[in-house]
Amino acid sequence: MDSTPFQKLTEQEAYELSLCGISSESQLLKADINTILKDLETAQKYFPDKRFTLTKEKLESILGTQAIQEEPVATTEADETSEADFLEIENVGPTTGFRRSSQERTKREMNKTKKAHQKILHSTVRTSHPWTTLFAAMSTLLLIVPAVSVVALLIMMATDTLPDISLKLLVLATIIAPSLPYLLFSRLAHCPVCHIRTFTYGSYTRNRAAHYIPILGYNAATALSILFRFRFVCPGCGTPIRLTRSKARENKR
Repeated sequence: MDSTPFQKLTEQEAYELSLCGISSESQLLKADINTILKDLETAQKYFPDKRFTLTKEKLESILGTQAIQEEPVATTEADETSEADFLEIENVGPTTGFRRSSQERTKREMNKTKKAHQKILHSTVRTSHPWTTLFAAMSTLLLIVPAVSVVALLIMMATDTLPDISLKLLVLATIIAPSLPYLLFSRLAHCPVCHIRTFTYGSYTRNRAAHYIPILGYNAATALSILFRFRFVCPGCGTPIRLTRSKARENKR
């Protein structure tokens, strides 16, 4: 007795059809070629490392070798309801498991992986140079003095109300001197994860979790968080960073 087309399938072809929810002869014969091809394209996206062998020509040769034969069956009134229910289910056609259960399961797995990845990336870490970070935050806020001094000097020069002090000495005391601590400590304060400078006015994309206050900006907001909370979020990678030890480790000691 000749084997059916479904039995002639190779293991690889049977596996590919199983991804589309087809695991029996009847499902294969009732399936639509275009639907199977679309499901195989979707499967290829979710499994890029696997090689799929089924093509439109192969499916046409498989489905064209055997026709569905239906034999008339005598039914009774008692069987009419069950037959009608069966026809209603049959008209729906074979459902592709990959589109529903497999796709939903894959999405759930991707979401779990994404959440776990985010949890790993955003676990709180302790900086290896807390004092440097603290001094860098203080020097960043100290930049408010030269910023205000520049505006004040421009106004006094425009109105000719400069005090009886040398202009060079005034610039040195109000602009250059308050800026020196920032030039020193801002270069030493780095994120322990991505190693980006914590306080910099360079142009780069900040993380959406970075501290930000309108008008003051990212650097001042980060500095205030460090001074008042002894913790901050890296503006580059978004990792929460603390300056002190965690309470759990202190209790263990």
